[in-house]
Amino acid sequence: MKVGDLVRSVVTGRMGVVARVFMHKLWETDTMGKKVNWNEVEPQPFADVAWTNGDGTVRKVPQKALEVVNASR
Repeated sequence: MKVGDLVRSVVTGRMGVVARVFMHKLWETDTMGKKVNWNEVEPQPFADVAWTNGDGTVRKVPQKALEVVNASR
């Protein structure tokens, strides 16, 4: 996944364009519990996605929750 790729959320089906890729820690309470310990978490690939709803919304999304629809050159 790279900047400029057209992506779809596997959760909501929304389409967007990748604005930035980076590593970020995520604590998933559904699998890791409520007591947060950042020393147990490794950074994972994330993307800032500009969604196509037209309001300029950019959100941080784990790349595992996105699928590339059309790769940029």
